[in-house]
Amino acid sequence: MEETKALVDEAACTFRVHEGLRNANEKAYTPILISIGPYHRGQPKLLAMEKRKEHYLELLLQHNNNLHREDYLDSMKKLEGKARKYYAVPVDHLDSDEFVKMMLYDACFVIEFLLGRFEFDFVKDEH
Repeated sequence: MEETKALVDEAACTFRVHEGLRNANEKAYTPILISIGPYHRGQPKLLAMEKRKEHYLELLLQHNNNLHREDYLDSMKKLEGKARKYYAVPVDHLDSDEFVKMMLYDACFVIEFLLGRFEFDFVKDEH
């Protein structure tokens, strides 16, 4: 136990579901429509929603006329090192640009969702 503790950064607070628990009910831990974060990013069935997340970034850019996509990406880039430390398992499968883009798109989606501007209609069109 002490060995495992030493390997995990003290800031780490985002963990993968334990394999034994996941195997007991894999469907309970596998996203169906959307994934937030790096663990399921890039799965083919979730790609339509990734495009939608980009749409939410565009909506936020429209509301903030003084900023551009690059401004947001630059701000997220400054947080990348700190953000990566929150994951107990390294997310090395995403290069720097992909990780930063993921953080920005996921953040925009969460903001739009919390503001109640998330649209479910597109799901019908996709299927």
